[in-house]
Amino acid sequence: KTGEEMQRAYPPRNDVCQKVTWKLAAHASRDVRLEIVDGDKGGSYAWLGVTRIEPAVVSVDDFKPDDSSGQSLSFLADLLKISAPADLRDQLRPFLPPAPPAPPRVISETDRKRLDELIASRLATFDPAKADVDRGARLFQTHCSGCHQIGGEGGLVGPQLDGIGNRGADRLAEDILDPNRNIDAHFYLTTVTLKDGASASGYLQAERGEVVELIDPTGQIHRISKSRIETRETIPVSLMPATFGEALNEEAFRDLLGWLMPTSRQNR
Repeated sequence: KTGEEMQRAYPPRNDVCQKVTWKLAAHASRDVRLEIVDGDKGGSYAWLGVTRIEPAVVSVDDFKPDDSSGQSLSFLADLLKISAPADLRDQLRPFLPPAPPAPPRVISETDRKRLDELIASRLATFDPAKADVDRGARLFQTHCSGCHQIGGEGGLVGPQLDGIGNRGADRLAEDILDPNRNIDAHFYLTTVTLKDGASASGYLQAERGEVVELIDPTGQIHRISKSRIETRETIPVSLMPATFGEALNEEAFRDLLGWLMPTSRQNR
């Protein structure tokens, strides 16, 4: 009957090849499914190897992994691309569909040096113990919450930022002061020009069938039929403005960064 388990064998817990013999005469002419799993619920690495099956009713060369889990994770990663907490989004990133192609980022040596020096300077003077986290929370509301959400408050134009502080001060300083440096390819700026001369810019939120969905800096979603598009260009630039070095002085940057860091927020 369907779903009946005919035979089971447990894999060895060592690297020695083990022969498994099953008597299957009673199941002749039946369609069966051979499922191979390690059955190990531990956290360490495990592997299984199958050399051959005799008689050759099936070839091990034809074995393919069940990709249902991978498909589910791809769907979940795409669904939570914006709304997932930062640490979960990092784990799901390998399962996202390929990002739209874009040319490499172009930045002058002068701008690169200026940004490197700005980031190094702000990190050198950053002391989380001196951060006014209450002021940092207000700065987040003023400068960031229109696009980003933490603790269920704020917008979701850009990625949700719960857990972002776990990336550490160095990475956070880069993300705030040079948002184009580490931008995920799925959040590159895409500009489409329509056949009627109109245009729209934003990052590609979804591409389903013959429809492209862009979300612009105001949070507006543009659903555009591909048949209306004349040209489409993707560049490695974030929707986040690269002006926070000027908008936030040293003290304000310290307070905002301190509020984003998990240890500082826990001590509020």
